[in-house]
Amino acid sequence: MEKKLSRAISNLRDIMNNLHPQTLDILGLGAALEAELELLATTPNFPEYHYQYDARINQLKLSRLQQLSLYRIGIEALNNVVKHANASRLEICVELRATQLILSVEDNGCGFIAPSPKRSEGRGLNNLRERAKAIGAQVDWRSSRFSSGTRFELILPVTPG
Repeated sequence: MEKKLSRAISNLRDIMNNLHPQTLDILGLGAALEAELELLATTPNFPEYHYQYDARINQLKLSRLQQLSLYRIGIEALNNVVKHANASRLEICVELRATQLILSVEDNGCGFIAPSPKRSEGRGLNNLRERAKAIGAQVDWRSSRFSSGTRFELILPVTPG
């Protein structure tokens, strides 16, 4: 009984952290994404990765919803690479360009096949679009700058300072 209770408490903590990770509140978006990336990197066959975060983003007045959405979108994009790309290289970048916050996830995997009218896109891609739309951002997928693969990019208009 004690083991079951302990497991239930652990599961509840996991659910609470998944709803809103403490690292996001305590350390901010950059550290929360990096912590999740490092956790994902412990899984078998995780691609070699490079993570870049522009510290100027910490000075932006992003709402809690924007931060959580950016975090969730970044994690979903990373999970898509792990599940579908068969990549050996992965880059995630969060940067500030003038009045735009850019979140990009790029891999050298098998590439992205756009859904045809007869084939619907997965729920994950739709979730990414809807989360981005909810915070006033746009998302796009295109060919990676690597010789193969996909680049996911989110653009969020922001006011610097």
